[in-house]
Amino acid sequence: WRQMGLMFRVIRKYREEVDTPSYCVDSKKLVISTDNFLNVYFDRRHKDLKLLLNLLAETSGLPESFRILTLFDKKFQSLWKPQNLRFEEYETVIPNQKTKSHSIIVRWNDAPIGHFLANYDSKLSFEYTIDI
Repeated sequence: WRQMGLMFRVIRKYREEVDTPSYCVDSKKLVISTDNFLNVYFDRRHKDLKLLLNLLAETSGLPESFRILTLFDKKFQSLWKPQNLRFEEYETVIPNQKTKSHSIIVRWNDAPIGHFLANYDSKLSFEYTIDI
């Protein structure tokens, strides 16, 4: 491949993994294949966007390019969302006081693309944020 930018290499590797017969997709999830995945990035009509994303990845890092790509490709966006998001709320009453303590515990499973990125490059990591 003549295009050897970091973002291109990561995305190409992910598409290759998706295309392998051993790639297992949960039957409840949408099937993601090269027919319907990352068309915005790989389509020749969008080569300017691809160039922009590759340059941004080289100068500012992969996260910024991935954030922009998720705005244009909804299937790619779905790969970044945590799975099985759950909220647990607890209220604790402190004896001999009139105060109550409220706790919220948030649990989730990693985003589908997380396993791939961890195996691709151990220096890549996820950071989850939540607004309350």
